[in-house]
Amino acid sequence: MDREVGGMIWGGGHNPHPQLQSSNRIALLLVGTPATSPEAVAEGGNQVPQPGCHPDVTIPIQNLPKFFPTHRTKMPKKFNISLEGNIGSGKTTVLQIISKMTDFTVIPEPIDNWSNLKGINLLQNSYTDPKEHFFTLQMYIYLTQLQSYHMTPGQIRIFERSPHSSHKVFVEGRKQHFDQAKTEVCNEWYKLLVNNNPISFDLDLILYIKTHPEIALDRIIKRGRHEEKDLSLKTISELHLLHEQWLLIENKIPVLIIDGNKDMIELEKEVKNTIRVIKELTTGGSTGCAASCGPTTPGPAGPIVWPQ
Repeated sequence: MDREVGGMIWGGGHNPHPQLQSSNRIALLLVGTPATSPEAVAEGGNQVPQPGCHPDVTIPIQNLPKFFPTHRTKMPKKFNISLEGNIGSGKTTVLQIISKMTDFTVIPEPIDNWSNLKGINLLQNSYTDPKEHFFTLQMYIYLTQLQSYHMTPGQIRIFERSPHSSHKVFVEGRKQHFDQAKTEVCNEWYKLLVNNNPISFDLDLILYIKTHPEIALDRIIKRGRHEEKDLSLKTISELHLLHEQWLLIENKIPVLIIDGNKDMIELEKEVKNTIRVIKELTTGGSTGCAASCGPTTPGPAGPIVWPQ
């Protein structure tokens, strides 16, 4: 079976974007399903790569769902993407590459706001005494996420992180610092932000920068942010596992994986192909690159995980 950038299969045969309508068929792009493993399927059938593995590592899957068309006949008002990944995974670098190559609207995390709310460094306080201060920081993060989502114009928008990662990774990773009241308040905030209401933070796609904890920690040390100076490999490893649990097992939003372990040259190539996938999802094939993007080279953009 051919592999073409832009092809996809939805796990379980469900199309999360029913507005995709065309007589064209699509080919397979390094697709995996989080519920599938070599132990969980019978031998035989077609081969597709396992999520998070090298493209040459495949697992057998029988009765693959039918191909779905690639072109949208009607573009939604906004196509919303969240860029997710561990601390030090390379999110800032990927956002810079995307900004250079496209006219997408890129919304970084407002670190400066979190570090200076009328002279108060909420981020530093949270690292220094999480039991006392993390809940306050998280409430402010939810507020800034809502502001960025509902006040930022743009047709294709890429947000650095989302309420999903706030809740599934960072609140979950620090729940030992919460009493029951704070836990329930966070739960209510999260339900409000994601449960399809007028102010919810709805996403069409997640880009996951998958980076080894050792590499992430090395980058954290090199960039030298004062608030991060006490982060340990144990903490980064725990956050990595929480990302994996959420994005590859629990998550209900399509995920496109970017290999964050690559050097700058190889990372730029992968991000360029990721951009092409996004443009095929939203416009039916236009590369959408600025002049600096140059000619695109056919190749994998990483596995797409379509939830079952």
